[in-house]
Amino acid sequence: MNLQQCSEGKNSNSAITVFSLLVSAFLMCLSIFSPLTLVAQTSSYSLSGTIMSQEGIPVSGANVYSHILKLGAITNKSGEFTLGPVNCGPSYIVICQISSVGYRTKLVRSKISASALKIRLDKDVLELNEVVIETQSDISEGVCLVKIATIKVETLDRSSSPSRIEALSSEPGVEMISMGAGVLKPVIRGLSGLRVATLFRGTRIESQAWGAEHGIYFPEQGIDRVEIIRGPSALVYGSDAFGGVLNFLPENPMVDAGRETNISLRGFSSTLGLQASFQTKKRSRHAHHAFSGGYNYHNDYVLPSGLVAENSRYKQFFAQGVWGYIK
Repeated sequence: MNLQQCSEGKNSNSAITVFSLLVSAFLMCLSIFSPLTLVAQTSSYSLSGTIMSQEGIPVSGANVYSHILKLGAITNKSGEFTLGPVNCGPSYIVICQISSVGYRTKLVRSKISASALKIRLDKDVLELNEVVIETQSDISEGVCLVKIATIKVETLDRSSSPSRIEALSSEPGVEMISMGAGVLKPVIRGLSGLRVATLFRGTRIESQAWGAEHGIYFPEQGIDRVEIIRGPSALVYGSDAFGGVLNFLPENPMVDAGRETNISLRGFSSTLGLQASFQTKKRSRHAHHAFSGGYNYHNDYVLPSGLVAENSRYKQFFAQGVWGYIK
């Protein structure tokens, strides 16, 4: 019995020794090959690509930023960018935010090991809100050097006057001298003729203002608002404009894509007159335009005796157009 127990004890000790050797050998192999495995799984990768518009034009100066990697880049003149290098696996997912002035912000999701990306951005229309500047001054309104009154066309249309030019007489300090049907001469602060300058699209229009029978002629369509400038600031538009300035400002191009057409037809029983105008505006992805035209007519004066005053009739044709290209 003792011999048998001794032999069993020796066998168990030898088994434990063999197991310990195997465990030691496994741990040694694991410590040797584990660094190689980590090196094989983690390498340096960079995400690159090209940013273009929908027309295929490279977008330079676009911002590319990844919130996950905390890295950013800016595209060059060819629209190319490179983000990295980053130590990670080939299947690592990166989310990049791409933004540029005039284009909509876009999010792109891609693997870090992906080939050169081709990203196209959509154009964005920038619409600026109204800016109101308020200041406080110790100068009273009576001695203020700049006096500008702005009148919208909608306000003029609500007037009962036969034309928008004549409707300006509702503004305090502005009168109109009528020289016949449709012939109007503005009077500002008691001055008229060459002492009152008229502007359209930034250009001064004389309209033979030195003649008593000549008025100002402007199209009824295509005008957005009228500025009445009085005071010393009117001298900016000419040394002889010390009476004041009537500045007619045209409508702006359409903001959204589409077309807008307006047709106006008015009749006048007192002068047997007719006023017709047409305006059309359109905006597309690459261009915008606005064209308008019209015709004004008033018949000869009829005297109380029934006789007709010859050459007292009034006729006017007008046309204007604007075309622009969007790059």
